[in-house]
Amino acid sequence: MAGSRNIPMNQLFMIMMLTAGLTNHVMIIPVLVEKSGRDSWITIILSAFLFLPMIVLTYGIIHKMGNRTITQALEESSGKWARLLIVSMFGLYFFMFAFYTLKEVIDWTKSTYMIQTPIIATTFLLIILCYITVNHGMKTIGISAGILLPIVVLLGIFVSLANQRKQKLQLFAACS
Repeated sequence: MAGSRNIPMNQLFMIMMLTAGLTNHVMIIPVLVEKSGRDSWITIILSAFLFLPMIVLTYGIIHKMGNRTITQALEESSGKWARLLIVSMFGLYFFMFAFYTLKEVIDWTKSTYMIQTPIIATTFLLIILCYITVNHGMKTIGISAGILLPIVVLLGIFVSLANQRKQKLQLFAACS
């Protein structure tokens, strides 16, 4: 795939797995459990039903686009200014989400294992690493995901096994 901007499907899958893991485990689940407590599983079922129309809508849009890119389809159907507005809104959303993710990762890093490291140092290091990776392209991000995903999964299994005894005790205390 030399000269191609596309990345292999397995690398895309690994990027999506890391993104979903970070978004769910670091950002959404702690807030969900804190606010809903033991009934948080109900919110997952409700959100799944609410998400179904979004899937159908996305499928319909992709089907109508054919072989055009999103920006081409927007410009042809709505004009240049509508395309510019929508693309700018998506860009702003992704930019804000990137900063939110950066803040959450830095807060988590500071509170768990880099307690005495200044926040500015961690922030600067993460921004430089992200900048270097982005400048090398999607292929580099895909390869990085291929290296990081197995490490993250193995560390997750390790933490799960290490906390198993404590979790069983909490389960028995909740049942009695």
